[in-house]
Amino acid sequence: MTGKTFLTELATQCRIGCDANERKAFQPILIDISCETDMAAAIVSDKRSDCVDYCDLRQIALELAEKTAYRLLEKLAYEIAQAVLKLSRVQAVTVEIRKPHKLAGCKAVGISLTLRAEETKHA
Repeated sequence: MTGKTFLTELATQCRIGCDANERKAFQPILIDISCETDMAAAIVSDKRSDCVDYCDLRQIALELAEKTAYRLLEKLAYEIAQAVLKLSRVQAVTVEIRKPHKLAGCKAVGISLTLRAEETKHA
């Protein structure tokens, strides 16, 4: 049985930007992660160990965003997606990252990236 495990609007800061000056200071970002997951074992057992734990999603995103500097949101999203796909039962993951109020008149700018488990086997 397939379902989705997700977290939305995880607020953190990271060093990100196309030039070195932009990467000098931490910038606020919002991260959404949505995983297509096999929920059959969790439904039968009712045990946390049989599900994709959104606490793990949070930890992965925070570690990668806060401890590394990136030029592009695409690279950060890809790194998060690859790490999430290593979790048991994750079949696909979509990572969306937004920079709030980056451009005048916009609530946020950002990207969305989807990666499927079978795509990483050939990479």
